[in-house]
Amino acid sequence: MTPGPRRIETAVKALARAVPVLEVSRFALIGCANTLIDFCVFLVLARALQLPLVAANLCAWAVAFTFSFLANGRWTFGLSWVRLLRPGYYAGLAAASLLSVVATTSVLVISAAHVPLVLAKLLSISVGFVINYALAKRAAIR
Repeated sequence: MTPGPRRIETAVKALARAVPVLEVSRFALIGCANTLIDFCVFLVLARALQLPLVAANLCAWAVAFTFSFLANGRWTFGLSWVRLLRPGYYAGLAAASLLSVVATTSVLVISAAHVPLVLAKLLSISVGFVINYALAKRAAIR
């Protein structure tokens, strides 16, 4: 027996509620911009200015994190400027993101000893994407 149009419509709506496709798509798009920012700032600091890898990675993360915080807060999760600029909100999310910074920096330093620097940075960024989505989603629903 084939499901009727009403059942299909109900199933599609249930799936849309379960999988926030638009939200994940927006997060991914901002993530791409974030990745570009992180990658470019890192390369300038590590290669052109010859900062140590950890320092270059932390600075690049701070710049990219600030961009993502504002862009995801407003566009992806629909938070108001009042909430985003609330004292301690940025600092709280940044502190929560320390797990991501430690993980990505560790992947960068370990992999840079075995693969070209650009590939090591890309590996560290991919680890950060997974961790950062989970953290940003949790912070947005608090």
